[in-house]
Amino acid sequence: LFGSGTILNEVVRAQAILQDRYEIDCDVWSVTSYSELCRDAMAATRWNRLHPGEKPRKSYLERVLDGARGPFIASSDNVRLVPDQIRQWMPGDYVVLGTDGFGRSDTRRVLRRHFEIDAECVAYATLEALSRQGAFAADKLPQVLIDLGIDLGEKAFRQRVVPGGREYVGIPNAKILGVPLTEQDVGQFSLPLTAYTTSYFLTARLAARRMV
Repeated sequence: LFGSGTILNEVVRAQAILQDRYEIDCDVWSVTSYSELCRDAMAATRWNRLHPGEKPRKSYLERVLDGARGPFIASSDNVRLVPDQIRQWMPGDYVVLGTDGFGRSDTRRVLRRHFEIDAECVAYATLEALSRQGAFAADKLPQVLIDLGIDLGEKAFRQRVVPGGREYVGIPNAKILGVPLTEQDVGQFSLPLTAYTTSYFLTARLAARRMV
């Protein structure tokens, strides 16, 4: 299990869930920089490509994971592209959990569940990956979802809606709480609409109404 930043605490909690409830032991790795791991691995790959007659070099990632058994589950509060940088050099099945989607405000606990990066979601992702390898019974997964309190009825976080409005803003005909954005609204933004979050749009609209 790979954890980064504050989400490392969730990964450690997932480790305990897996051991206590399902008798599955996992190692926890603290990843301080996926970018540095990627740069080091790319450098080793380049050296090997340009020195075909010499003993191949191994990156730090390949050395420390030598002999490690997957699956490997990475959880962080970055978008998934950040941990995904090292996928090429992972020695087994690699599952990445992250905070893809538009910005929003809520408590840490709620946001971590919303983006499916909390301990329970990490534990479930581990069990699901193990089931694909035949190391955990797939027919137990539905009960695991219930036991861990993971809501099957929720949409993927990229598709969740603003109450009363369209599914996530960032398009010219977007609505804020059911009210369409006007050309005047759009004109006040200096960046493309895709660069702004729902909360920013709502704040801007309220500020404009106060000015009037």
